[in-house]
Amino acid sequence: MEIRKATLSDLESIYQFNKEQFPEKRVEIKDYIDFWIAKSTSAIDDVILLVDETDKIVGQNILSEMSYYYKDEVRTTVWGFDLIVEKEYRKDSWGLELMLFSKSSNPGLMATGSGPLALAINLKMGMKWLGEIRKYVCIVSPQNLLFSIFRGNVSINNFPSSVSLNDIKFNRISKDELPDIQKTFNNNLLEISRDKEFLKWRFYSSLHDYAVYIDAKSESYFVLRTIIQKHITALLLVDYRCDVNKPEQFQNIISVVKRIARKLHLSIIITGSTLRDFDNILEEEHFKSVGRPRPVLGYLKCKDRKKDIDDRNFCFVTLADSDGETNWV
Repeated sequence: MEIRKATLSDLESIYQFNKEQFPEKRVEIKDYIDFWIAKSTSAIDDVILLVDETDKIVGQNILSEMSYYYKDEVRTTVWGFDLIVEKEYRKDSWGLELMLFSKSSNPGLMATGSGPLALAINLKMGMKWLGEIRKYVCIVSPQNLLFSIFRGNVSINNFPSSVSLNDIKFNRISKDELPDIQKTFNNNLLEISRDKEFLKWRFYSSLHDYAVYIDAKSESYFVLRTIIQKHITALLLVDYRCDVNKPEQFQNIISVVKRIARKLHLSIIITGSTLRDFDNILEEEHFKSVGRPRPVLGYLKCKDRKKDIDDRNFCFVTLADSDGETNWV
């Protein structure tokens, strides 16, 4: 048995392994894998494989490079996800070996969405609890529910090109109009970076279609797409950035997203939050927290921020981070 980094020659085998191990994935496996390795020319190196004596893949851990702001500096690490080992090899702790290999090559590794067993193992291995992504749902237009059943996904071409609210105007932008955000919106938080290359890869790929809106004055932005939940088309607020210390900015985003939902005749909006201030605004806007929150974990020295972590005032992570939302269709 060997643990090694993948190469491009492994791709067909990786597709097949993932089809066998994740039969419940609704997104096309080839498109999903290709999306992650298109992030950079070296992204294939971040796929960690467990292979047997014949070089057959029997386990994997997908890592994806990311950067974040913390204590006035930019740090680079990876998200870890899709760790799985074939059943017959689990009793020999090869899953743990994959975890240790990933940790040793990426000391600052982070993850979201760990299940109860993986969560317990990760915490024992020294990962720190940094927060959790709560899933929020709002029924914004009950009268539009009938229009949302068996409708399918809505084309991005049908999304409004701009939406105004008082003196604020959000414009839907193309890939060529993306800003190059080389700063944090919130100095006091652990905030995942959103530079131009990330935005291009994340929201202008072929995996899903996204509508990106930006307010040129504040540089606040948000990203939308539709998904199907139990045959009902819902509007998903995938990503957003704004100044947490100016609550009106997030309030404006939510108000504009509601307007877009009504324009598209959609009744349900879904989003995620890791911050108490955003929780409060969402709840004031009649969003309800549903389901099991997705833990955010990382190898990070942050003992001095324990109270902030407990108070949900530490990490700014959205549904666009790591792999969770990419699996929704």
